[in-house]
Amino acid sequence: MINWKLSFQLEGRTLITDKSILIDDCYVFADPLPPEGNKSQYRKAKAYWQLVPGRTFGFDELSLQGDDYYTGPNELALNNKYITFLLQRFPANRLYFAMTGNREETVLVYRDDKQVGLLMPYLALPPHTPALVEKAESGDAQAQYYLGKHYRSGVDIEGDPFLAVKWFISGAEQNHPRSLMELGLAHLHGSGVEPDLLRGMFFIEEAIKHGCVEAIKLRTDIIAELPPELYKEVAARLAGTHKTFTDADA
Repeated sequence: MINWKLSFQLEGRTLITDKSILIDDCYVFADPLPPEGNKSQYRKAKAYWQLVPGRTFGFDELSLQGDDYYTGPNELALNNKYITFLLQRFPANRLYFAMTGNREETVLVYRDDKQVGLLMPYLALPPHTPALVEKAESGDAQAQYYLGKHYRSGVDIEGDPFLAVKWFISGAEQNHPRSLMELGLAHLHGSGVEPDLLRGMFFIEEAIKHGCVEAIKLRTDIIAELPPELYKEVAARLAGTHKTFTDADA
């Protein structure tokens, strides 16, 4: 029997309970529910657990893309770390998934016909504290990302899109995947920077390159909204881009 508490501490991942594992500070595998102490997250998990399953598919319908993620039906993308975790717990030929269609794209997980867990978004930010600021200022990329999110959302502190971009740049300079994605969004929407479609797509591509699965869906949505000729122009310019991160954001 695997000691999940030990194994996930050794791998540097955050343990929530023995049955709920936070992966990449993005999705939590809940089996069956996270701790009741986190009331907001618990309520979300409880609601997600009761979602009606839609399209169900087996592990054999997933396709590994490089080393980073699997793709499934309807452009579903799942980080390889999630799948690796599940395969350590369940035989591949008995592992099934169900899409739910809710806006956060929660995925239900089954062993045969029994629901054994779910992959749900982990939406909570750590509180804005002097300790978080100190970590960010000392160069911790994850803390820099969190601080950028606080300034972008105005949670706990007064929102400031310019400071948000400052901290996302700090994280992105260390190739922090979600900082790269947030920097791309800032350029796309002109939040804290001048709007720039090319730079926005550049950073989203960088986020994907560094393992940000959410950026794959974001890229798909952006491309779907672009006029075909504009998309071709942007794709051609990106293909010819040899800029470094610093050059692109100069």
